[in-house]
Amino acid sequence: MSLSEYRESLTELTGLELWYAAEKGAEHGHDLKTSVNSWTDLYCFSAFFGKEISVRENAEWNAFLEKLPGYDVAAFMVNFEPRMKKDLENARKDISRSFAGFMYEFHHEYFEPPDSGELLTLHFRNYFAPDSPSDHGNELAARLSELVAKARVERPDVRKVQCASWLNNIPFFLRLFPDAWQANAADCPYEPSAGWWGQFIDRSGGISLKNTAYLKERGEFKYKNTHSVCAISDLERHLSVIY
Repeated sequence: MSLSEYRESLTELTGLELWYAAEKGAEHGHDLKTSVNSWTDLYCFSAFFGKEISVRENAEWNAFLEKLPGYDVAAFMVNFEPRMKKDLENARKDISRSFAGFMYEFHHEYFEPPDSGELLTLHFRNYFAPDSPSDHGNELAARLSELVAKARVERPDVRKVQCASWLNNIPFFLRLFPDAWQANAADCPYEPSAGWWGQFIDRSGGISLKNTAYLKERGEFKYKNTHSVCAISDLERHLSVIY
């Protein structure tokens, strides 16, 4: 994806998220700042973004929102512009270093306290763009198996794997995991993140017209962000069988 293509895609996504924020703001009686912070993940693209600073605690971001006359896409894009090139470069690096799109970290179980213990936590981006990852099932399984083996060496004490994503509703993704993955699935409470908004990016990196139309027609997401967990040993056995 070129920088201009990324800018176009982000502009469309921003417009969609601001539409959703306006709809939800009107429904709940929220002002613009509260609506944007409660219903969008646009802070993540902001020039003021800080990983260690929550959206409601970032004074510069909130001052920016308070000055806006309305849900102005152009104003947000001006704010996003300083980071676009670097974000795109970092995304390319992350994908090139990934296991066919799978990346990992060790994180405590979602929705549990930090002292509950760490799990192997998966993240996913489309490594095969503009192809669909669903057309590369064998490679996905093989590379996911490599990831698990590497993570096992790094942290032999970790026994479970987790992922929270809208992809936990999609057949090609579910086929990579054992039955326990779906059996243990639970819908995540709404919190603006890629786990929800990622479904609006299509396989080429553009906007998914189908999922956008669904949201605008029904006022709800087609796919929920779903949290799934299974034993790493179960995932290893499953992957050894399917490829």
